[in-house]
Amino acid sequence: MLHPPAVAFTTKLLQNRTLISSVAGWPVGWTDDTHLLVNSYVDDRVVDTQGDYAGCTIYDRAGNVSGTCDLPEVLSFQTVTSDTLYALNLDAIVSVSTGAVSWMSGDPLTPAYTLNFVDALAGNHVVLVSGTRLVAQSY
Repeated sequence: MLHPPAVAFTTKLLQNRTLISSVAGWPVGWTDDTHLLVNSYVDDRVVDTQGDYAGCTIYDRAGNVSGTCDLPEVLSFQTVTSDTLYALNLDAIVSVSTGAVSWMSGDPLTPAYTLNFVDALAGNHVVLVSGTRLVAQSY
């Protein structure tokens, strides 16, 4: 028996409260004013009822695919440039189009097993909590 996907997310794009388009996947955020990063997931009923990360896509405001995306699973980010993000769950600055890491902290986020995203960009620094320390690192 076939089961429906455990994570059949749909992202609706609206303009002035009017539906413009919808795309499959979980909306992570806008990389700039016109590009939306959307994660895709596939069903995984062997291990659990949650989906497994299957990749990402960049869409324009009309819902058209508008760029390449070669990232590991990014759950939240701050934009550095339109193609470069600080991925809060990875504690790294990565290229959206290539997945290349241009900066990564050597200090582990605290606590490593939760996704509370208390780290942030501040000017040309990444500020994060590591252990009992508040750390500001240049990037």
